[in-house]
Amino acid sequence: MTDKTLDFSKRHIGLKDSDVEHILHDLGYQNVDTFFKELVPDSIFNLDNPFMTKLLAIEFNEENLKKGKELYGVYCAVCHGNKGNGQGILMTREKYLGVPSYADREITEGSIYHVIFYGRNAMGSHASQVNEEERWQITQYVMELRSKLK
Repeated sequence: MTDKTLDFSKRHIGLKDSDVEHILHDLGYQNVDTFFKELVPDSIFNLDNPFMTKLLAIEFNEENLKKGKELYGVYCAVCHGNKGNGQGILMTREKYLGVPSYADREITEGSIYHVIFYGRNAMGSHASQVNEEERWQITQYVMELRSKLK
């Protein structure tokens, strides 16, 4: 299986790629992504950014984008990379494996916010490190990075 998220399973719980593939297949899943998609409620993918609906200027506000970039550099870039390509310093040094590129995932503002708040796979929650406004600023910046990767 080529999905790098399986490297996490291999490294941390001693499973081979083929073991994970067989387990997921036996459970009726095509791959890791379809397995996790069922775990995340669809409503998360339709979550609205309250700063865009309440304060329309924030969507295109350079100050918020700049703050999002700053926060991303502190909390996200070490794993996800400065470009959002999944090649952060911890990834390239193989401290964490399977960090996806934002271009390879179907993500929305709601799904990004959800992952920052609750975590996903090897990524823990960042809810205690960044407040609600900062999470939306990071979300805005991640969407900006993703648009540059496509």
